[in-house]
Amino acid sequence: LTYGGGVMSLVYNKEMFDKAGITQLPRTTDELTVVCDKLYRASYVPLAHFVEGGYWPFISEVWFAQASGMDYYLNNFYACTDENGETPSKEVLLKKDGRYEVLKAYEQFITPEYTMDGSNTTDHVVVQTKFLTGSAAMMVNGSWLANEMESIGSTEGFAMMRLPVISAITDRTKTIKSETVLRLVISAIDDVTDGVKEISEFQKGDGYEVDGNKISAEDWEIIRQARNMVAANYSGESAYIPTYSTAKEGAKEFLKFMYSDKGYKIYTESLHIALPLAFCDGNVDTSDWTSYEAAQYQVLQTADSIASYYIAGKHRIFTDGGASSFPLAAYIQNMCSKNANDRITADEAWNKLVEQVEGNYDLNWLANIK
Repeated sequence: LTYGGGVMSLVYNKEMFDKAGITQLPRTTDELTVVCDKLYRASYVPLAHFVEGGYWPFISEVWFAQASGMDYYLNNFYACTDENGETPSKEVLLKKDGRYEVLKAYEQFITPEYTMDGSNTTDHVVVQTKFLTGSAAMMVNGSWLANEMESIGSTEGFAMMRLPVISAITDRTKTIKSETVLRLVISAIDDVTDGVKEISEFQKGDGYEVDGNKISAEDWEIIRQARNMVAANYSGESAYIPTYSTAKEGAKEFLKFMYSDKGYKIYTESLHIALPLAFCDGNVDTSDWTSYEAAQYQVLQTADSIASYYIAGKHRIFTDGGASSFPLAAYIQNMCSKNANDRITADEAWNKLVEQVEGNYDLNWLANIK
């Protein structure tokens, strides 16, 4: 039986951010690059991940969905259906869509200078230990971090930020065309989400106005949905009852209890982990949670949607065929490789992705589902 998973985002060392003079958490991927540079100039290593890209691939899915739109992400890409309704469609996998924008974003901050030594070759426990003991300022991680690394010490000095929005999202908006305006709109949306301001303070006619910038209702909604989209692996967790079990009915009753208000309350308040469930009655008491635990809980509470490759309705070419959104497995490692000969740019990474699709589509992926 597994009952786990968690919400994921960038976890950061609050003291390092303070000492580097960072007073504004990054709202966009371009701003994340600026934050990395400030940390680097303050003699801090900005980022850490573990072998095989760590948890960055989960973030890739969110930024892909933001850049292309959730409708395309679900109904075209993961349905492997092109605009003419053809499915499966090789052209969908080859289309230069939001995945390319993700690679372009990574190119700015997944660099040798900004990445902790050993990130590409060390397992998650070792890297997380180094991260929690001050070797890096940020790491993509999840709700489970505090419990998984309890022996290392408290996560009190850490917090989870809302995931920055991919800056390339402005390609989808008509009234938000600059990075400056995008950041202002995100801040306004955060204020509304957090209850700091009423949405009426920004409404103007049939749209919105933020610091003198007129924003269409459509563009506001595009950014709002993106800002409240999270990475998570909950749907990758499952409960199993063996066919040979002699206590199937008892197991079913236990599952019913786990997903009851009482079971959820016990689990959440014992482990201090956010789950994508809601109480029918009552609330979670977070008064004794650390800043990290409270922050990851809040990230999920304000979320509207989850972007993840754990999609139940995706085409069989993914589930059975072997296709994936980023079939070049080592794109994170290669972008920040200390060895210049192994390092690749976003364009080189995209070309490798295309090579993988061309080389595997008919021979392997399609053949596996026929």
